[in-house]
Amino acid sequence: MLGLNITAPGAATLRIRPPRDTGLTHAEGTVWTQAGTVGVRWNTTAHGTAVKVDIPVNVTAEVQVPLAGGRTPEARGAWPDGASTPRFRGVRDGYAVYTVGSGHSTFTPAA
Repeated sequence: MLGLNITAPGAATLRIRPPRDTGLTHAEGTVWTQAGTVGVRWNTTAHGTAVKVDIPVNVTAEVQVPLAGGRTPEARGAWPDGASTPRFRGVRDGYAVYTVGSGHSTFTPAA
């Protein structure tokens, strides 16, 4: 339900992809991995899907956010060292794809 998958040994890399068209409007939880606890929260509204992730130290995540009306979401990282700063990688299968490092990152529907 969170859309979290471990993609490398030791949970060095992750993929977070909230599901579409499931009838769910939100999910929130934490998952313990070998690299530490991962937090995921997503919420879908009429404007699109908002996603918040907390990634452990020394882990990289690919975060895929459903596109709303063809617009990419606004992405922000919370750590001043830039590790959690989302880097836009493109669009794939109706999702905006970002790479993020350790820390807290948020993705909100574009206005």
